[in-house]
This record gives sequence, structure tokens and C-alpha cells, in this order.
Amino acid sequence: MYNITNIQEYVLVAAGGYLGCLFMLALTMLVSAKTNSSVIAVTVPFVLIFLPSFLSGTSLPLLNKILGLLPDQLLQMNQAVKYFNVYEIFGRVYSAVPVLIILYTVLILLTVPVIYRVYRGKETIS
Repeated sequence: MYNITNIQEYVLVAAGGYLGCLFMLALTMLVSAKTNSSVIAVTVPFVLIFLPSFLSGTSLPLLNKILGLLPDQLLQMNQAVKYFNVYEIFGRVYSAVPVLIILYTVLILLTVPVIYRVYRGKETIS
């Protein structure tokens, strides 16, 4: 449990939801551009959002740590704030919320130029 006010929690939940939606949008666009299939483009984000619901509750700690980093956690930021999960990265211990926010901000910033390059390659010259 974090020692934060209700306003701070609201901002975290709103920022997490916004980043989650942006990442899912970027992922959908990237998959659509790469595969030229709208069915696959819709299925991949759907699986990433709902897969943790089916796999949660396992007794494997490594699987639970991996599931805690999937994009559905951004869309459920109130749960990430409520339950204090920690990750050890390069010998330092971090809570889940900053790890999720930084990880998906970087992934969004890396995905957008890739999407641009893929669509730029598909541009037709008339």
C-alpha cells in the first residue's frame, strides 16, 4: 500500500489508463501494419489484456511477476497501487507502479517511429 492521497491515486489511475490505451493503440496499429490483417490486429491486444485474467492465481512466482508487467496492469492501476508488488532490477528494488509507467512510456516512444516507418514503406506513389 502506497502512502499517497486520493488525488495522487486518481492521477496515477488516470495516467495509467491513458498510457495503457496509448500502448494498446500503438500495438494494434503496429500489428495491423505488419500483418495487413485487421483480425490479427484486434486479437493480439485482446489476448494481452485478458490473458492475465486466466493465468492469475498460479503458484509460480516468476509467472506472477511477468503477468504483473503486462499492459492490463496499466488499465487496472488502482489494483497495482493497492497491492504492493516489487521488482528487482540491477540489484535495486522498485515498486510496480513506476516500473509500469516508465516501461510503457518507453515502449510507446519506441513503437511510434516503427509504425511510421512501416506505413511509410507501404505508401504508394502516384
